[in-house]
Amino acid sequence: MRFITKQKETLWAEISGARIMWKGQPATLNFLVDITERVKKEAFMQHMAQYDQLTGLPNRWLLDDRLDTLLRDAKRSGGSFAVLFVDLNRFKPVNDTYGHEVGDALLVAVAKRIKGLLREVDTVARVGGDEYVVLLPLVAHQKDAQAVVEKISQALQKPFKLSGHIVRISCSVGIALYPLHGTTRMELYRHADRAMYAQKHEKKSSI
Repeated sequence: MRFITKQKETLWAEISGARIMWKGQPATLNFLVDITERVKKEAFMQHMAQYDQLTGLPNRWLLDDRLDTLLRDAKRSGGSFAVLFVDLNRFKPVNDTYGHEVGDALLVAVAKRIKGLLREVDTVARVGGDEYVVLLPLVAHQKDAQAVVEKISQALQKPFKLSGHIVRISCSVGIALYPLHGTTRMELYRHADRAMYAQKHEKKSSI
């Protein structure tokens, strides 16, 4: 049970009991054990298991779980959605030039910019060093997903001011639509990943 104290603090208690006879009458003997610290530790461990510790975004495990939910809903309703693979360009030179502290700050800033562009129903997760995945429910057409890609690309091209340094990067983004590009998690991931690398190669070739 959850209890709220007069000081507005939340306490959790575990209640157990046994039937007894008390002065010749049936009664119960109950025990309340304060398990607040245990509940806090369990919540912390669950958060650690589901969220990236640097950016606070969902990690790959939670991303997979949410994508599986989207797949089940879409198969039942006949709807569609989009998966975006976002990979940062010129991230390694930032680490090499300014150090990992600035590199980590950049990853956090990128996460905030992407998240700020999305709806509440959307998900952005960090799945690798400088790789992010975005889930867009209720996206029916390539042009709708492409509009989000353009917003992300434009946002990440704006300079970042980190620890007194002006950092400039860009990104490559691949799109996969359900069911056009796949009907399973791995098919969608694979298509979005390939589309992202194709765009990255195209950008390098145009330089």
